[in-house]
Amino acid sequence: MTSPLWAKGHLDLDAAVQRFCAADDVVVDRELFDFDIVATAAHVRGLERIKVLTADESKSLTDGLDALALAWHAGEFVVDDRYEDGHTAIESFLTERCGDVGKKVHTARSRNDQVLVAARLWLKDRLRTAALVATSSAKACLDRAAVVDKNPLGTGAGFGVSLALDREGVTAELDFADVVVSPQAAQNSRGKIELFALSALHLLTLDVRRLAWDLSLFSTAEFNFVRLPDAGYAPRAFDPRGGFFSVQYADYSAPLGADLRQQRTVRHRL
Repeated sequence: MTSPLWAKGHLDLDAAVQRFCAADDVVVDRELFDFDIVATAAHVRGLERIKVLTADESKSLTDGLDALALAWHAGEFVVDDRYEDGHTAIESFLTERCGDVGKKVHTARSRNDQVLVAARLWLKDRLRTAALVATSSAKACLDRAAVVDKNPLGTGAGFGVSLALDREGVTAELDFADVVVSPQAAQNSRGKIELFALSALHLLTLDVRRLAWDLSLFSTAEFNFVRLPDAGYAPRAFDPRGGFFSVQYADYSAPLGADLRQQRTVRHRL
């Protein structure tokens, strides 16, 4: 395993202990890795704007991050148990490629706000996808997305940082609506933001659940208002749709026929 970011000078850690501490963290970090790269690039450009990095250093690092993204998607770079986490993987790649300037990506940044910003970018992306898939529940998802649409990068480990970072510039680049002002609020949001997102998805699944139940009910012989495609279910011997019983299906889009009216059948709308 590579040396941890928190190590000061030479540190000879037991490999088994490092693997135990890292556990399955890298599995989750793989999901966040693209977003961690994007946030790191924005942080680098923010450091250039406040003159902590030179233009050449900034270009070297952003070029390195672009190369890392390409290598990651091509399968040439793997986040595995060589690294304590995805953040370490990024810095190790940059240090190997760019030299000591690679270590400067950690300037005025903690892994605490680094994982927070990556997780929020990931959540924003997934909530947008959910909103597109389920338009009937889009408002609930977007309301929750507004809650997570604040940038925690720059709050450090919960006590802020000593540099006057260009937080507004980085926030605009990452397409956040605003910044998280209080470092304590940023750290205390851990878990809460994820629960907000899960709450929105819960509302979405309630709609899907109701629709599924209604379609199941209205496709039975007793209602016979809608026919589901054969590819969408596994037939059972007792299922009249499976061909074991002779059933006439009604086209739900057609007007209510006289034969059904004579049977005093009431057709409900989904």
